[in-house]
Amino acid sequence: MQPATPILNQAETSARYWTARRLLLIVLPVMLTAVGVLLTRQVDFISRGVEGLLFLFVPPVVALLLFRLNPLDYGLRIGRWKHGIAYGVVGVLITIVVVRLAMGLFPSLTDYYGSRDLTPRLIADTFLYMFAWEFIIRGYLFHSLEKEFSLGEANAGQTAVFAISHFGKPMVELLSTPFTGLVFGLVAHRTRSIHSMVVIHTVIQLAVY
Repeated sequence: MQPATPILNQAETSARYWTARRLLLIVLPVMLTAVGVLLTRQVDFISRGVEGLLFLFVPPVVALLLFRLNPLDYGLRIGRWKHGIAYGVVGVLITIVVVRLAMGLFPSLTDYYGSRDLTPRLIADTFLYMFAWEFIIRGYLFHSLEKEFSLGEANAGQTAVFAISHFGKPMVELLSTPFTGLVFGLVAHRTRSIHSMVVIHTVIQLAVY
């Protein structure tokens, strides 16, 4: 029985190598994205939408293509569209009520975001940014983690990144991220798509103006 040990060790080493390789695929683009976003926050970039596409959307897509994976499998498909529409409509209605109440109860939100006219350009720019944002968090990151871990672990992982990304924002918003992150993750899992969260997240952002 002893000669089998080297084979077992070799198999374990190979499994660990491929696990590390897959985790690198998950982590590296997210880290590069974080650096890019932090850098662009220091300058007046072209627009938030362009910033999102360049630093939140492009890096993970390039990583997936390099590993010969289909980006459409990471939340970009229509998925279970009937569920997506239902979640989207309910989410938008809840969002409008909750955000408006929060704006009245917590002046820090108004102070942080200010007031802006909802022009077509602002709406389009916000939509593009939230599309890129939801892709890297609920699309790329969540679906990558879900392939390696359980649903609960994958959801906790993307929610943790989602919460960390809100550091520096008003405390009430930061405290809400664990709940909203977990809910958005479950919706992404059930619909196999990010599109309903893109709509909801866009409405959240526009509602604070």
